[in-house]
Amino acid sequence: MIQWLLWAGAWFLIAHWISLYFSPEFVSRPGAHAILTLGIGAFGGVIIIGKWMLPIRYRHFHDYLD
Repeated sequence: MIQWLLWAGAWFLIAHWISLYFSPEFVSRPGAHAILTLGIGAFGGVIIIGKWMLPIRYRHFHDYLD
């Protein structure tokens, strides 16, 4: 959970920085946040960190069953 929050938070900060310095139009600011924070940060974090955590969870579950 902590890894996912750090991942999503980092992409939020990157999106905020990009929206302030590289995209002066008001329309592109929510787009930058939607693509970077939600797309890469939240949903991508679930996929990437979940891929790393899933084998560990499987191992704990099989140890619990034994």
